[in-house]
Amino acid sequence: MNQEQRRKMLWEAEQQLRALRTIRRWLAIAVGLSTVGAAAAYWGFRLAEGYAAVGIIGTVAAALSLICALIINYGMRNGQRNVRKILRIAGEEA
Repeated sequence: MNQEQRRKMLWEAEQQLRALRTIRRWLAIAVGLSTVGAAAAYWGFRLAEGYAAVGIIGTVAAALSLICALIINYGMRNGQRNVRKILRIAGEEA
């Protein structure tokens, strides 16, 4: 591998690491929304009589946010694996 190819691979790894940092923020947001949804569900079903709609909406929001968090986490794992492969091929330590 020549220096130009190596430089391009390291640049690509750097760009992917930046993207992974952004995705990590999205993961935190998804987990936070899931927590808020669970709290709304608890409040709607247990603490506030007559507010079952809030409980239903909270349950749906928590479930969707949790599914999003799982998908984002899966993507992050694959992205990290890809960066390690790029660095290994370029001769850098991961």
